[in-house]
Amino acid sequence: MSEFVNRRKAKRLSEKDNNNEADLKIEIITNDFNLAKSQFQDAIKLFDESKEKLEAETIELLEESIEDIKEDIKMVEEDFNYLIEQNEDIKKTKSKINLRRTRNQERVAEQVETLLGHLEDIEEEVEDLTDEIMELFEEIEEATGRSSKESKKSYRFESIEDISKAINKAFGKLKDTVMQDLNIERNSKTKTLVSLLPYLDDEELNEIADMIIDNHPDMKGLKLATIFPFLSTAKCDEIFLAKMTSLSQSELSSIVPFVSQKVLSNLVDEYIKGNISKINMNAIYPFLSQDDIKRIFFYELKKETN
Repeated sequence: MSEFVNRRKAKRLSEKDNNNEADLKIEIITNDFNLAKSQFQDAIKLFDESKEKLEAETIELLEESIEDIKEDIKMVEEDFNYLIEQNEDIKKTKSKINLRRTRNQERVAEQVETLLGHLEDIEEEVEDLTDEIMELFEEIEEATGRSSKESKKSYRFESIEDISKAINKAFGKLKDTVMQDLNIERNSKTKTLVSLLPYLDDEELNEIADMIIDNHPDMKGLKLATIFPFLSTAKCDEIFLAKMTSLSQSELSSIVPFVSQKVLSNLVDEYIKGNISKINMNAIYPFLSQDDIKRIFFYELKKETN
């Protein structure tokens, strides 16, 4: 291997810590884990407030679930802290060895790859933990006869700024971090926001939809397909019309089922008139009515003939 290639590899391996993929993953997991623990505390608070209304058998079952989750949190925390220490050890190793040597490069790369694999496992465990906590919430609400609609009151946001603050609080410093892999941030941000959506009312959901349409910075990187089920058809239509020319085929395919037939039919009108060129129609075809498919078929046939 040439000295030039070794120098390039050494440079990549010794880049600043804030560009390290493991650092980014650790920060994302930390935010998700902290949010899960906060949700767990809210569940415990709701349980304590509702104890008087519950039967002894129900209390016992819920207490068992709470203890199980406490144990899960403890185990995940221990494993996660160990991986954080490993990441620091790798940084120390990188600072002490000669990274121009191929053997050292391979050793560090292998350590980082192993660490990233373990971090992905922890990320999945935190996700499972979040699901457990949400199930606990539902069990407590069901036992007390409370509906998720009533629970919305404690999550009421007064304005679009409050929604923005809540989202930013969940992601901490991630907003100002230059991501090496946007998919990591996107998945984490979407997952976190979706856990809040059931507690928002129609007005607040409409404000979020408007933020997406206006390209608000806090909405960057969100997966629209996971948000659309919570929005009205009218808002889905608005977002679709605003974003349709900038989305990939897979992204379009994932949100089209939530768009009204009227908008899709109007889209076909514009396509046939030649007013739409940037949209990927292959993603739209499966969701069009038979009449609209027929219209496009004869339009394409006529175009080929000409």
